Amino acid sequence: MSAAGITIDVVWDIPTSESIDLTFRGELTAAQREAVDVLHRYDTSVLIAPPGSGKTVIACALIAERGLPTAVIVNRAELVEQWRERLGQFLDVEPRQIGQLGNGRRKRTHVIDIVMLQSIAHRAADPTILNRYGLIIVDECHSLGAAATEAAVRQVAVRHWVGLTATPYRADQMDDIITMQCGPIRHTIEDTAHFEQELFVHRTTFRSSAADATSTEIQDVYTELADDVERNQRIAADVLTAYRAGRNCLVLSTRVEHVARLAELLESEADTVFVLHGKLAPKERRRIRTEMSDRNPSDPFILVAIDKIAGEGFDLPSLDTLFLAVPMAFKGRIVQQIGRISRASRPVTTEPGTATSQVHDYWDAEVPVFDRMFRKRQRVMAKLGFTASGEFRR
Repeated sequence: MSAAGITIDVVWDIPTSESIDLTFRGELTAAQREAVDVLHRYDTSVLIAPPGSGKTVIACALIAERGLPTAVIVNRAELVEQWRERLGQFLDVEPRQIGQLGNGRRKRTHVIDIVMLQSIAHRAADPTILNRYGLIIVDECHSLGAAATEAAVRQVAVRHWVGLTATPYRADQMDDIITMQCGPIRHTIEDTAHFEQELFVHRTTFRSSAADATSTEIQDVYTELADDVERNQRIAADVLTAYRAGRNCLVLSTRVEHVARLAELLESEADTVFVLHGKLAPKERRRIRTEMSDRNPSDPFILVAIDKIAGEGFDLPSLDTLFLAVPMAFKGRIVQQIGRISRASRPVTTEPGTATSQVHDYWDAEVPVFDRMFRKRQRVMAKLGFTASGEFRR
């Protein structure tokens, strides 16, 4: 266009915001300090970091260094309380200076406010209320790809954006929306914690009455799978073996009824079984998480949970053994779930062989759609450094 003599004027109408004076009172690791320095150089950026690497700590340091009113956007209610705790822990901010929009509250302070993504993405919402902030931090920024969400954040005129994620990809392939809104991937923190990674494959005998299920019937097959007595007993037996060996076990499903069945089988044999799912009141879920966090690390326990509740933002470093009780295939979900037992915050050295992370996967080979999902999981896990043992060889 310049060669054609065309002049382009770009007008970026970004409101200015007042500064805030907050002090970071935490200690950053060398990797965290490097991430803060890199992100601070840019107006927009995405940080990729493995679970337990301290994304929230890095964000708190950035808030202090930017010195601008900040909105922290989260996509799940559990993350609201986690952010409130971390902000109070790592910044010299008073509780009254941390506001909240969404999840039953509408009190903003315009110092630091935690904003539920749903509160600005519904039809009657006005996303431009975020224009008063100078910095927007999007936790689990891969959640921005939904159409309503993307349309909402596109209306927000704020200069500084930071997206945080361990998995910068989406099942719907709308990955580019993440960087379109938050900016390019500026920095990646590598996982330097050395765990021996063990993958145990257990082939099941589960068969479905709709083995060649189409996408419209797949939920019926999942129901059959969750009801299958023999398969559930096999999973429970494997969990109990690990528990009795001193492992801290995480058993993940996608259905409350399945969680209840597995928990019932386990509670009859194990002393310490916790259950987490979305039908529990938030206060009860917080109590259970606190009880698990306060346990002596040498006392083994079992947690049976819905994958979304024990998914993004779930922080329990003592977990070391994962049981994938239902089939899945999406790479981002697999990485997130394995991240629950491979957290960098676990007390390990940088020497190989100091700790182990175990994954138990169930191969429903008699159901073609689940067999395909299993093989996709194996490819993802191989890239994460797992080698299958047991009843499957690639």
